[in-house]
Amino acid sequence: MKMTFNIKLFSAFILLIIIILLVINIAFHKYYTEYSNKVESDKLEYILDAKSDSFLNFIRKYDEKLGLVERFLSNNSDKKDVTNNIKKYIFEDKNILNFKIVSFSSKESLKLYNQNANRNIPVKGLRTLYMEPYFKELQNLDRFEIFHFCEDGNRDFLNFAIRGEKEFYIIKVDLKTLFDNISSSHSNRILIQDTHGVFFDLSKTEINSRDYISKKVYIKDNKFYTFYIKKASNTQDVLRNDYYSFIILFIFILAIVLAYIFTTIINRDNKKVEDENKKLNFDIEENSLALNENQKIMNEHIMFIQIDKHGVISDISHAFSSFLGYEQSELIGHKYTLFIFKDMKQVLKKALKNSLNSKTFELRNIQGKRKNLESFWVDIFVEEISLADESFVYNVICQDVTDKKRIYNLYQDLNTKIDEYDAIFENVDSGIALLNLGGQFVKINNKMMTLLGYSEKELLGLSAIDVIVPSSKDILSKMLNSIGDLTKILKVEKIFIKKDKTPIHLELSLILLSKKERIIFILNSLEDKRELQELNFNLEKTIKKEIKKSKAKDIIHYQEQIKSAKLSYIGALSAGITHEINTPLTYVKGNLELMLYDIEDLEPSAIKDRMLQDSQKMKEGLNRIANIVESMREISHSKEGVKSNFNIYATILTALTMAHNRAKHISKIYLNGEVFDINSVNSDKYIFMSNVQKQRIEQIWIIIINNALDELIKIEDYDKRELKIDILEDKNSILVRFKDNAGGLSKDILKKLFEPFTSSKTQGGMGIGLSIAKKIVEEHNGSIKAYNEDNGALFEIRLKKEDNV
Repeated sequence: MKMTFNIKLFSAFILLIIIILLVINIAFHKYYTEYSNKVESDKLEYILDAKSDSFLNFIRKYDEKLGLVERFLSNNSDKKDVTNNIKKYIFEDKNILNFKIVSFSSKESLKLYNQNANRNIPVKGLRTLYMEPYFKELQNLDRFEIFHFCEDGNRDFLNFAIRGEKEFYIIKVDLKTLFDNISSSHSNRILIQDTHGVFFDLSKTEINSRDYISKKVYIKDNKFYTFYIKKASNTQDVLRNDYYSFIILFIFILAIVLAYIFTTIINRDNKKVEDENKKLNFDIEENSLALNENQKIMNEHIMFIQIDKHGVISDISHAFSSFLGYEQSELIGHKYTLFIFKDMKQVLKKALKNSLNSKTFELRNIQGKRKNLESFWVDIFVEEISLADESFVYNVICQDVTDKKRIYNLYQDLNTKIDEYDAIFENVDSGIALLNLGGQFVKINNKMMTLLGYSEKELLGLSAIDVIVPSSKDILSKMLNSIGDLTKILKVEKIFIKKDKTPIHLELSLILLSKKERIIFILNSLEDKRELQELNFNLEKTIKKEIKKSKAKDIIHYQEQIKSAKLSYIGALSAGITHEINTPLTYVKGNLELMLYDIEDLEPSAIKDRMLQDSQKMKEGLNRIANIVESMREISHSKEGVKSNFNIYATILTALTMAHNRAKHISKIYLNGEVFDINSVNSDKYIFMSNVQKQRIEQIWIIIINNALDELIKIEDYDKRELKIDILEDKNSILVRFKDNAGGLSKDILKKLFEPFTSSKTQGGMGIGLSIAKKIVEEHNGSIKAYNEDNGALFEIRLKKEDNV
């Protein structure tokens, strides 16, 4: 058996070594292949970087040359001199094929060709470049900014353009020589792809990108040339060819030697383990007997319980069951919740988590109830035991701490009460102190120190008699002596002396504690009483004032109602008046027209001219009367509840006509940027249609216009007053803006501007106009807001827009 075990062990080591060799072989081969490829790739990338730098240096060289040309030509307007200098200094470079000057309007003003260039290109006359796709790019250039571009069909050429002060300067550069040098400068030919993705080597139309390393060389954000160089097809693995077989053989021999050594060591340790196992079996049998004896002791004297993961009791000691008042048979098979208050399942989960997956932990102060319903507390030690079927149970050892818990609870209640009393003592708004029967201060709160101006240490060295005025010392002494019979003396006003010798009137109360060992000494400030009396007096004054204001508002409201009723009667009357005026007005206008025809038939004379002038003035006066009558008729119209599509511009004209008699003496009014003139009213000049109740909307305009006039009249100079009305529209709404320059609204007024009875007028205003305007706007599903802008108030009214009809 011993020999067989050694052979098996040795064979296992040999197999393990063979597997390790295979893994090493694969890993070494893969690593060396990747390393060789990386070295080769780095080498090729370095070559591409060098070539791209060469190309960029080539570009920069001509950028600098073009910059020098721009600076020279910007200061030289002589065309002949320009031509000679270009040929002399620029065309000495054979890569430059031509040079041209283009005006900002796209016309070529000068074009020169290099006769010494490496290649000749067709000569073309001056032309306009406006339709060339690159000209838009030229127009977007900033001054001295350089732009590179290729013309369609000229892949071997690159144009360099710069924006000068007055025109563009462009040179065309031949790239063929440069690209030939780059392509043939390495054993692996470098392929070059132009900005359109076409290879300069026309034999190459497509390549496999995995076989090449590429490098993009940008001449603009989205324009670049691409250089390709082919990867090496094979890398020579010199190390593997020369040394790989030797290394494998050496490692294999070394592995066999190590396998033999490890087999010998393990075999020797195995024999030692067998001897120790025999000794351990003997110890286990001996310990098993001792364990059985210990279990009997535990059952009688230790409170022990075993529960499964579902909380079912699987075992319990006689000591614990007796402590609970149950028989063991009454508890086994039942859940622990029979006598434990808490859900131990959740407690155990939390405890396991907090103990970082440890399988033993302690829980303290677990509360339960005995069979006789008496409460108890235990500290428990829990151990998690895994079973053969991969389930687990909890072994729990308990220690009775009921008496300790009760004492602790009593102590906590006592501390709580003390804390509560201290908090009340320190934070009460009365000065409170404890005196001994001799009148000495024993304990003082903060308020007492504040009232008398002493520190705690200073007061503890004094008696109550020391802080009262001399004339009251005898009285206080008698009160302290008689407190044993009276137990309470309440609310006696006395004068006390503060630390700084100033007197203070305080209210004194004395209370004898139940054990008659301490006297509660209470001082209250009389200032609170005086403040309360003063507050009551002020409150009565405020109430009387508010009642007076309320009555005044009621009177104003009543007057406004009377005024409103009068206006209603006046409106009905004006409707009849306008109808009666219209008939003679039509008659007069008709006769005036006939009279004009007769006047025009007269012979030319000074009288005829004067009669025509007078007739024209009469016609203007009649038109003005007609406008006023029409506005009065519209304002007094009775159909208040009907909405229909109306031109908002026309409603504003009506409101301005009604307010004109007042406005013409106060301020100029601008409507859509034009001064309002009642003699030239055209309701169809602007069309802003909205579905509204016309008279209600006109009421809004009149309210806002009158409010603006009330503020503008405060400005002394008429020429400095102005009211601007603008009507704007967007896709879905119409916006009407009223802006004055009367100084704006105060912050307090702005906050409650649209509330009833809010007014900034010193007299004559009830403050309900804007609240009415807001209500009307909201009835039309619109919005109104006000704010200050520049040096005045601005009101914005937004109404829903309707399609023009």
